[in-house]
Amino acid sequence: MFTTQESHTYNWDVFKEKVLNEKLKCLKDFFDTQNSGKGKAALYKILSLLRKSNEKINIARYAYLLARLKPETNNENVLKRYREFSDKMYNWSFNKPDTQQLITAIYIYLYQKRKRSE
Repeated sequence: MFTTQESHTYNWDVFKEKVLNEKLKCLKDFFDTQNSGKGKAALYKILSLLRKSNEKINIARYAYLLARLKPETNNENVLKRYREFSDKMYNWSFNKPDTQQLITAIYIYLYQKRKRSE
């Protein structure tokens, strides 16, 4: 079993497949290729909104935040990657197990990106 501070507990198969290979991979695929510098700040905002995802106003803010992450480019590959990321993130916010797994994946991603001095 793997447990986070918020009592997100998973059996190893779910942790490996859903948290690491699905949610964490999605975060890495998007944020590691953006080089925008706003990845960590955006993820902390996403994390805050996901914790309160049952409130309608936060769903609207969440959708707005995802829209603000859209890259300013005409590169179709980059835009396709953004659309896939945004669709997954939005859909995961409506399913409690997916939301919990996504929160765990965000924690892992942020911990991996932490500098030694933090």
